[in-house]
Amino acid sequence: MPGAYTDFRAGVGTLVKTAVYLAFTIVFVVVMFGLQRYSRVQVFATCGALLGLELVVWGAAVRFGKRGQPVRDRGEDDLDEAVPAGRSGFSFKFALVDLGLFFVAFFCRELSETGAF
Repeated sequence: MPGAYTDFRAGVGTLVKTAVYLAFTIVFVVVMFGLQRYSRVQVFATCGALLGLELVVWGAAVRFGKRGQPVRDRGEDDLDEAVPAGRSGFSFKFALVDLGLFFVAFFCRELSETGAF
C-alpha cells in the first residue's frame, strides 16, 4: 500500500522491522518446541531472502502503483481525516504476495542448502 506511507523510506523501515520480528518469532518457536531440523541460521536466511523479495515488490509497488493520499496516524488531532471511512488499510493482495514470497524464500533456501526439496 504505497499510499499508506509518506515516503519510500518509511515503507522500507516497516518491512525491515517486520522481518526482524518474524525472524525472532520463528526462532523462538523453533527453540521452544525443540525443532532440531530447523536451525536459527536457516530461519535467518529464509527471513533475509523474504526481506529482499519484499523490498523488490515494495519498490515495484511504489514505482508503478497509484499514489494515494497518505494515511495519517490515529493519534493526530484531526480524527475525521485519519483513515478513510470503509477502508481498513489492509490489502489481501499484498498479504497473498507476502505469503507467496515467504514460500519462495523458504524453498530457495532449502534448495540451495540441500540440493532438493
